[in-house]
Amino acid sequence: MEIEKSANNLYHEILQLVEEARSFVANTSNKTITLLYWRIGERINKDLLDNKRAEYGKQIVSQLATQLQTQFGQRGFQQRNIRRMMQFAELFPDLKIVSELATQLSWSHFIELFTIKDHLQREFYTQMALYEKWGTKQLRAKIDGMLYERTHQRSNRNLKAFIDRTRWGNAE
Repeated sequence: MEIEKSANNLYHEILQLVEEARSFVANTSNKTITLLYWRIGERINKDLLDNKRAEYGKQIVSQLATQLQTQFGQRGFQQRNIRRMMQFAELFPDLKIVSELATQLSWSHFIELFTIKDHLQREFYTQMALYEKWGTKQLRAKIDGMLYERTHQRSNRNLKAFIDRTRWGNAE
């Protein structure tokens, strides 16, 4: 009985070590890939901005995608994903901030955030995803459910009511 209990305890301790290592590897891998994608996007944007020609940019991205897919395989280096990398570096221009965000948000989170055109709205969802620890499906659901707009409307109504209540002559 004592041997069985000891073996069971050992098993659970080792199980915990394995789970912690897996989690660490997954987080490190995610952060590394996310930062790689940002750096690729930033580097391409820098090259294209120096040349300032749209047609040149299309050709470069197409050629680069083909070369990278030949070297590393299809996954991750399609033209569409390379354009996302470029968009990533454009929408999130500060590497220090991206590095911090990448510790908690995956590349899939960022892809969801790219769909948001308004900077403040994108910042809202970014901060909420961090604070609430949303997965990508939950983030997409909140964006589709217009959480920002509903929160923003409520805030504006409360502010308007406060202003109306405290205007000269209306103060209680």
